[in-house]
Amino acid sequence: MPDIKRIIFLFVIILCFYVIYKLVQRRQTILTEYENESKEPFETKTEIRPRIRSTGNLSLPLKEYVIMSSWNSASGPDGQVTLTNLSNTLKRGYRFIDLEIYSIDNKPHVSYSTLKQYDSMESKPMLLVDTCKRIITDGFITDNGADPLLLHLRIKSKNPGIFEKIGEILKRECGTRLHKGKVTGDTLLSDIKGRLVIIVD
Repeated sequence: MPDIKRIIFLFVIILCFYVIYKLVQRRQTILTEYENESKEPFETKTEIRPRIRSTGNLSLPLKEYVIMSSWNSASGPDGQVTLTNLSNTLKRGYRFIDLEIYSIDNKPHVSYSTLKQYDSMESKPMLLVDTCKRIITDGFITDNGADPLLLHLRIKSKNPGIFEKIGEILKRECGTRLHKGKVTGDTLLSDIKGRLVIIVD
């Protein structure tokens, strides 16, 4: 009789280990599938096609629309800021573009940092003037290029002179597309169709 109890006890232990093994294996499979699904398309594809068409109904105020937005829009999967990464973001259909602006040698540059300090950059910077040229070149030729493009500039500099330089660059490089006047949630989409709207933080 004691031998039967031992055999049953051993069988229960083996069964428990088997169930735990299967659960761990299933968890690993789910995590792998999730990681593959959550990867950005530009990590695996060399060509990016726009996904979104221009808005058909332009008669509503801006607050009634959902705007596809991007954070640190010129930054890629490796954390580096490049014009290619910015172009890919625009080609994917994003219409709210976000950039961090730093002052280097009294010139505005685009870079990236996970820290709040104004003098800390984790990416090689690129000139704002080149960034603006690329926004105008690629921002309005996508399938949704007739929609307004909102450019959010987060200024990470204590240099007060940088604001005037940013303004000069925007007027010179984006002048034909720049929207003049205030934009609120009640602004009609038709009033800013095909325009570049600047938001400064």
